[in-house]
Amino acid sequence: MPKTSAKQKATIEDSRTSIPDSVIAELLIETRRRCCLCYFLNEDKSQKRVQIAHIDRKRNNAASSNLVPLCLNHHDEYDSSTSQSKGITMEELRQYKNMLIAEVKKERRDDSLEIKVEERQIQKLGGELFYGYGILFAQVSRILFKYDPAGINFETNDDEYDAEAHDIIAYLQENSACLSTFLICQIVFSKWFWPELAKEFNNYEKMAREIDNAWEKFKSRNLVYSAVDIEDH
Repeated sequence: MPKTSAKQKATIEDSRTSIPDSVIAELLIETRRRCCLCYFLNEDKSQKRVQIAHIDRKRNNAASSNLVPLCLNHHDEYDSSTSQSKGITMEELRQYKNMLIAEVKKERRDDSLEIKVEERQIQKLGGELFYGYGILFAQVSRILFKYDPAGINFETNDDEYDAEAHDIIAYLQENSACLSTFLICQIVFSKWFWPELAKEFNNYEKMAREIDNAWEKFKSRNLVYSAVDIEDH
């Protein structure tokens, strides 16, 4: 049996393994298309055109833990490094990635604080209203989970879209511009997942129809409140 040369072995080890679309989507959502090196080294928190880099520089290792989105310049710089003693080390990049994911999660929590404050205010209006909004929220959250436009619930994370459900209800409640529920869904998902990524999501139309039905049933119970209602209680 012929032996494999060292050169052939290196070629085999470095052969590129395709990265599943679901893994790429999860990385882009976790990092909100930001480059962790720009974020922490340059204090540049803006969205970037990114490429998926292999932390261990082995193209055949497509594990999610080994992948990180980097801007074009930092990706070129990282891949062209000839010595780990110069430039960013593998472990340093891995930690920057984890730090960025933690920061994005914190931002999502902070962004939802306004809605949580609104929930506490609703309680002042009495149990029937508060209970009604709770039912509506559960319905909208279940609808988003059902259609899973971002492909991130993995059929188990039934609270994955809670923040988006809060925002959709808030838009419907204060809809002075008479926006369609379809457009509201697009606006909310563009907020949470960046416009470029949200444009690629599916099921907005079917999802919006079901949310419309839930909202109309809620309105038929005369439970829609206003800022004046809160001030009067």
